[in-house]
Amino acid sequence: MGKRVLQIEFHMDKPSETAKWYGQLFDWEIQEWPQFEYTTARWHDDVPGAGFGGAAEGFPNGSICIYIESDDVQADLDRVIAAGGTLVSPPMDLPGVGTMGFFRDPAGVVTGLLKPVPM
Repeated sequence: MGKRVLQIEFHMDKPSETAKWYGQLFDWEIQEWPQFEYTTARWHDDVPGAGFGGAAEGFPNGSICIYIESDDVQADLDRVIAAGGTLVSPPMDLPGVGTMGFFRDPAGVVTGLLKPVPM
């Protein structure tokens, strides 16, 4: 089997309110991450299934980004670039979350790679 999609991230003007709406509607466990101005929703045990963040450059209001599982974010970004993708963000460590990096595929879609911290 290939690498899993670990998280779907929604970008909007009021991420906390939107996360709570989804949580109530679909019975998802909601967790606030004030240090990141971010909210997650969990619907399974391994990792948060959804993230809710503010609109930002590269992630306009109403956009969605997926995060693909990675054992080595830098190695996967190198493979993406060799295959014709472009680097958006090099690997960065987020305490309590893991290591992530972003790329743009040849069609222009921004996608994240995530090596989560062990739970």
